[in-house]
Order: sequence, then structure tokens, then C-alpha cells
Amino acid sequence: MNSTRSRPQHGVSLIEALLALVVMAVGMLGVVGLQATLRSNGDLSRQRAEAVRIAQETLETWRGFTRVETDADEFDFVDDIVAVGSTPVATVVANTTFNRERLVTAAWPGMKSLSVRVTWQDRTGQNQEVALHSAVARVAPELAGSLAIPPQGAPTRQPLGRHSAIPPSAVPQADGTWRFTPPPTATDRPAWFFNATTGLITRICTDANDNSTCASAASQFLTGFVRYAVGMSQPTSVDALNPTSTLTQLQAVINPALGLQASVRFTTSENATAATADCFVGTTSSDPNAATEYFCAIPLAPSLPGVVPTWSGRLYYYTSTTPDRVTADAGDSSNDKTRICRYFDLAGSGNYSAVKAPLSNQNYLVIRTGSGTDPAFVCPSPVTAAHPRS
Repeated sequence: MNSTRSRPQHGVSLIEALLALVVMAVGMLGVVGLQATLRSNGDLSRQRAEAVRIAQETLETWRGFTRVETDADEFDFVDDIVAVGSTPVATVVANTTFNRERLVTAAWPGMKSLSVRVTWQDRTGQNQEVALHSAVARVAPELAGSLAIPPQGAPTRQPLGRHSAIPPSAVPQADGTWRFTPPPTATDRPAWFFNATTGLITRICTDANDNSTCASAASQFLTGFVRYAVGMSQPTSVDALNPTSTLTQLQAVINPALGLQASVRFTTSENATAATADCFVGTTSSDPNAATEYFCAIPLAPSLPGVVPTWSGRLYYYTSTTPDRVTADAGDSSNDKTRICRYFDLAGSGNYSAVKAPLSNQNYLVIRTGSGTDPAFVCPSPVTAAHPRS
């Protein structure tokens, strides 16, 4: 019986090992290539971010001029916002060098159009570039302080599509007007109808519940708040900015216990005869720092062709039974009277002149005339100014 003897196979394991090494080598080359690409992209991203920072910093430096006219000692709009050729820039990025070029692409009397180019070479030696463009207006830097100045007149943007002077509680009507009812009085409550665009009161009803009392009108609106600082010591500017007295405390000063009432004596541009406007004073809560709101409708004379109707006059505060409790004497130091101060300026006299638009935020402060001994209290300056009664 013959038997076949198998022959051992030689070299198989070595070949498999070599093939595995080849596969691993190819994979490692791919990983190395990926890492190189990631490193290059990350490096370029960092360089580009630094270039953008340099360009933005340059534009903001241009915007930081302190003078609009030529000034040798300051950074000015005329002489210092100019084109500058390519110059190197020192940065924290150490693997390349950045160069910055500043350009003034256009210039007008009130503005300059600017460009900043930042160039560099990346790790592979290729040229890279970032460019930013902007414009700088020739506006005096000190005018930035105007942001803190209270606005005058009516803003361009009208909330709810109506004039900003119309009271927030006014209700829109089908004819496009806004109906407002002043606070309750001892008699019938009136109703005022405002033109949404001009803020002019175009119709007045003497009884808000009776349409037969309504009539066409042409009246300007005047409104504001009254606040109180009726302590027994001279009020300070802090007291004017944050008065903590209440209407109840004011009523303790004025005896009998009545709050202030408002009245406007005025003339119009077409009528020199003084008249008194309809004014209403709202109720006030007993909370500290609570204010009393007042509302006045000032009738205007019929306008002449091409003439905008205006009114001139002053606002008075008094009590119906004891008007002398609001003193007109600057030297009065009694502790049972009051003095009126304004939060706004009317050239020191307290008189309105040629007013042709609704006025809001015409705010006032009530203080005591004194503690009962000299000297008399004065309106806290510079927050308020005296509002003489006469």
C-alpha cells in the first residue's frame, strides 16, 4: 500500500506579513497627508483671522479721529485719514509676515470711502489677501454727546402709526382719528379726537357720553408730569432726579387738602387776546415717586393762508381755593406753601413762544418754599429751573 507524503509549504507567512506592511504603509501615507492638509488649513485659518483683525483695527483707528479739521496735535479727518502704501505689521503670528496697504478710494466734502488690504504668504509660499471696505463720515466727534440730550419735536418713527404726542391710552376710531378721554372731573368728562399724523386735536366733545356735544376744533396738545419733593430741607439734585414725596404729603402742605391744578394762559399768532386753555389733572397713587399727569387742549385761532397757527403763553399751577399756596415770591421761606420748578428750559421766564406742534414731557417738580425760617428753598440746579408764577 502506497501512501503519499504531503510536502510542507514554505514562505506563506512571510508573504502575508509583507502584504500587511504594504497596506499599513499606504494607510499611514494617507493619514500623514490628511494631517498635513489639516495643519495647513488650520494654519491658513489662523493667518486669515489675524489679517481680518488687522484690517478691522485699521478701519476703527480711522474712525477714531478727534478733529474734523486740520490739527497738527490731534488725529484729524483731513490730514490723517489718507492712503498709505504697503508696510509690514507686527503681530503675534510668527510663521508669516503681514503687510498692510491703506487706500482712500473716494473722497467727498463730508465722507471718505476707504479700503484696507492685508497680504501675506502661507506655508506653501502662495500669496494670500484679505480686503475690507468702509466709509467714514466727516462728523464732529463731540456730537456723540448729543445722544444724551433730550429729543425735541416729534420723532420720525411714529409708534402704532400715530403721532408720538398722542396719549398711549387713546383709542383708534373708524375715521382714522384717535379718541382720548382726560381723567374724571367734577363735571362731565370730555373727549378729544387727535389727528394721527399731526397730533392736532380736531374734534372736542364736552361730554364723552353725548355725541351731540361734539364740535370741530383746532387745538394743540400740552401734557407732562408733576412730581413732588416737599421735605423740610433744601432739595438737592438727587431729590429732583428721584423725588420720593407723594401727593398725600403735598396735600398736607396745602391746607385744605387739595392737589395742584393746571391752567394755561395764552395768545395765538392771529389773536392777541389772552385766553385760558382746558386743562385736566389726573389722579396720583400714594406710592413713593408717583407722578401726577396733566393734559391741556389749547385752542388755536383760524389759520391764515400760508401761516402755521401758533400759540404763546405760560403754564400755571394753583389750588382752586387757596391759590396763594403756590408762591410767586422768591424770598418766601414759609413751610406751608409750595414752589414750582421746571425740568426743562424756557429761557428762564417760563414762557412758551410761537409753539406750533404738540408738546409732551413738559415735566415739573413741586417743592416747599422753605422750612419756616430763612433762607428760602430754591429749585435744585442744574436738574430743574424756577418756574415763576407771575
